[in-house]
Amino acid sequence: RFYAGGAASASQCPGFSAPSADFTVNSSADTADAGIDGVCDAGGGVCTLRAAVQEANAAGGTQKIKVPAGLTVNVTSEIPLSDGVQIFGESRTTSIISGGGTTRVFSALGTPETDVELDQLT
Repeated sequence: RFYAGGAASASQCPGFSAPSADFTVNSSADTADAGIDGVCDAGGGVCTLRAAVQEANAAGGTQKIKVPAGLTVNVTSEIPLSDGVQIFGESRTTSIISGGGTTRVFSALGTPETDVELDQLT
């Protein structure tokens, strides 16, 4: 199941509070995780969206991934989602995930019961 929300930014919704994150993306790069070990690290403490999703897929259960305001993540190939994940931005207008017009960003590979939620993202 796929859910997309975020018709308004957090600042437009008094009382909206983003959930706490299991992984916080801190890089616009599209590199894989250095090792699946419960820590999002594509090298040198960098947490990319791809690395966070790889860790979330391996962790089991629904994991939360935060994309900070002001960050544009540039995806160069599809990121497979095989388990429940909630990817949320801090700002609908400045938390951006882009395939650059050349690739689909995500592919959902889980079961029909696998929940994928995107919220507060462009």
